[in-house]
Amino acid sequence: MSKRISWILLAGGFLAVWALSVSLRAAEKQEGLFLQGVDLSQAKGQAQKEGKLLLVDVMTDWCPPCKMMERNTWPNAQVREYFQTKALAYQVDGDQDRSAVEELNIEYFPTLIVFKDGKELERQVGYLSPQELLTWMANLEKGQTHSGVLRYQSENAPPGPMDITAKLDLLVSFAEAKDYAKALSMVGWLVDNLHEQAPALEYQGLLRLRAQVNILQQMAPDLLLQLDEQATTLAQKVESGQASPSEKRAFVCLNYLQGTTAAPLAWFDAIKQTPAGPADMQALGTCLTMLLVKADRWTDLHLLDPDPSAAFAKMKQDYAAGMDTFAQWPEDDRRARTVDLMEDDLRARGSLLYAGLLAAGKTAPAQEIAKALFDALDDGHTRVVAVKMALSAHQALAEHRLWLKEAKEKGEDVAQLSEKLEQALTTK
Repeated sequence: MSKRISWILLAGGFLAVWALSVSLRAAEKQEGLFLQGVDLSQAKGQAQKEGKLLLVDVMTDWCPPCKMMERNTWPNAQVREYFQTKALAYQVDGDQDRSAVEELNIEYFPTLIVFKDGKELERQVGYLSPQELLTWMANLEKGQTHSGVLRYQSENAPPGPMDITAKLDLLVSFAEAKDYAKALSMVGWLVDNLHEQAPALEYQGLLRLRAQVNILQQMAPDLLLQLDEQATTLAQKVESGQASPSEKRAFVCLNYLQGTTAAPLAWFDAIKQTPAGPADMQALGTCLTMLLVKADRWTDLHLLDPDPSAAFAKMKQDYAAGMDTFAQWPEDDRRARTVDLMEDDLRARGSLLYAGLLAAGKTAPAQEIAKALFDALDDGHTRVVAVKMALSAHQALAEHRLWLKEAKEKGEDVAQLSEKLEQALTTK
């Protein structure tokens, strides 16, 4: 036997042992947590007999949020204690148990479903941290569903970022419960209120709205016709010159959310050189920015903000105003997540402003914005996002190498982005 073949066999044996060890470690983590040796029906029966809630985790080995729960949630000591004493947990491998997937009507992984007395109480889709999972279970024990809690928080949150994040969470909850009519109604509310109530969350809010509209387009296309009709009505008012600023903004946003660009871009091209154009464009908020980016029209972005320094100052002002609304809000997971979203929003909108100026050949003001952005958020991730936006705008500069070096020193993984940058600089 040749040395080459011997090494291949040895490597293959090592990989097999490694894979087995990973599998055994995963099994050890699950031991004592998930019911073993029973099927779904038997798991429901056991929970009903013991008078406990049953959590069913429908997962796969390949889905990223499933892996996050495997690493973070299931090994958590409080989670393990809870399901060993107060409730039962059962895991379904979505690739292996297709009959359970069909029975439970699973569309996304992971899906977590809670049963009481054999009947479904509620389900959530996606990653849940240990605290989020335990809070959900505790609320269900008290008869409070996740969507009910979200509705209460939404109704009682002060106007501003917390109200918007509560509404976004409620939208996701409606979609997960397949209550698409309520989900669509929430889309409409957010389109009407996002810009006015939480400009510091507008970019992130629109990204999340777009994701939910994509789901609605797949699952309830007939309902989406209502958005088409609304967009058509708004288009007629815009074309006739009778639309208010909020109606113009809704017209652009609805088209962006549905992935259509022709009508709003034609209107934009018609007004951008008119005397009223600058005022109209500034009133449209982030929707128009995202629409232009979607259409790869980076060179037009600078038209939306004739005074870039004032525009970025307004972004920071929105961020500060959003932070002020937290004064009476407890320091909980929702508040922390909202703060993170607001930082992501400032980081993204500042980077968009920078990239648009570069695309328009306005290098000096672009550099001023980059400096102001890094002063406001002096971390590696901000530098990474700024370089990503610049590359998306087909702009690669030698100084971006320095930014990625600084980002790496601050703990960011920049290997792939550095490679893309070098390719862009080589072909520039």
